[in-house]
Amino acid sequence: MSDSIPALGPRDSLRDLRPLPATTDGRFRAGRDGVASILATGDSKVEFVAFRDHTLAHVTSALGYPAYYPVHPVTPRRPVRAVLMDLDGTSVRSEGFWMEMIGRSIASLLRDPAFALEPADLPYVSGHSVSEHLRYCIDKYCPGASIEDARGFYFGHVHREMQAIQQGMGLPPGFNLPGMG
Repeated sequence: MSDSIPALGPRDSLRDLRPLPATTDGRFRAGRDGVASILATGDSKVEFVAFRDHTLAHVTSALGYPAYYPVHPVTPRRPVRAVLMDLDGTSVRSEGFWMEMIGRSIASLLRDPAFALEPADLPYVSGHSVSEHLRYCIDKYCPGASIEDARGFYFGHVHREMQAIQQGMGLPPGFNLPGMG
């Protein structure tokens, strides 16, 4: 392989990534079918599958809902005037919105519109994958319920709420800027 990973950059700048012989799902193997190398982040949550001219990011999932995304090269145009990041609370506060969607999904599973998550649930319904949040809630509030049913409710609630937000309605304060309520 060359000294550069497509869309990621020079290999020597990627020292924090460790090589893997294959992706954890077994879909890709280094040295086969055009795969030049596979690199993983330290926490193993993302695996980069490098080909000669492109790279895929495999975002793993503890519950079996992984995703592959193309990694696009970034070419900054100088001068850089702004850098935006998707870290909740940095540019937009949305964590409350997503936790509300988790709560609504469990309410739907329980067929109890009055259901609400407890403050003690916060560390388990924030900062992980949707499926991990839902698994925690199912185990706590409705053991035996299907993760697939919970995901169906979740995506239905999110879809409806996003449509309402686009129409100027929706869950207040769905998304807001830091310092603005």
